Amino acid sequence: MISGDTGDRYRHVTILGMNRKLHSYTIAVSALIGMFSAYFDQHLLFSIFKPLTTILIILFLVFNRADTTKYTIMVVIALIACLGGDVLLLNEAHFAFGLGSFLLAHLLFAYLFYCMRGEKLVCWPLLPLVVITGGFYHLLLPHLGDLGVPVAVYQCCIVVMAWLGINVYLSRKNNIGKELAIAALLFVFSDSIIAVDKFLSPFDFSIVIILTTYWLSIFMIAKVFTQPKDVLIER
Repeated sequence: MISGDTGDRYRHVTILGMNRKLHSYTIAVSALIGMFSAYFDQHLLFSIFKPLTTILIILFLVFNRADTTKYTIMVVIALIACLGGDVLLLNEAHFAFGLGSFLLAHLLFAYLFYCMRGEKLVCWPLLPLVVITGGFYHLLLPHLGDLGVPVAVYQCCIVVMAWLGINVYLSRKNNIGKELAIAALLFVFSDSIIAVDKFLSPFDFSIVIILTTYWLSIFMIAKVFTQPKDVLIER
């Protein structure tokens, strides 16, 4: 038989678990509607469900966090910057401003991963990231026009963010580190597909790939930071 206090805690955890699962399903449904509306050029519907999906991911972190820490606050601010980028990129004329909003998000993620790294930074993952993205930028450059410098700055920032995310995994070797490293690499992949589709060669299903990897990336980050403080700060 479960005692009163233990029973209350059990019911509380069960209700939170149900809400968490329902919230995850709601995010998935919103994301699917967003992707289908984008693919079938339903701009009004896409304009609603693209930011809505990101808002739901932000609320998932806010409602399901175990503790409020500097980490969770930074993630919320970074996700709000992503939301700003989502809204700005709905208008092609605001592409540079959308890029700036996502740049802010990546700077915050990079600082967050830097705070969570081990005592020493492992340098070797930076080499393949620089080689691959450098070669990619070389292909993009003739098509960038006035965006050459902003894209270069953005690319450098996202490479550093991904490198620091990988460092979190290399220092911890646990699920938190693994999920953050994967999330960082998914973000790099998503942005790379955006660049290919916008500047090199548009292709079918690009928007589906972009949104799937983007939303999966930020959801994984949000989910990690719903965990208790003693788990997050563990070295």
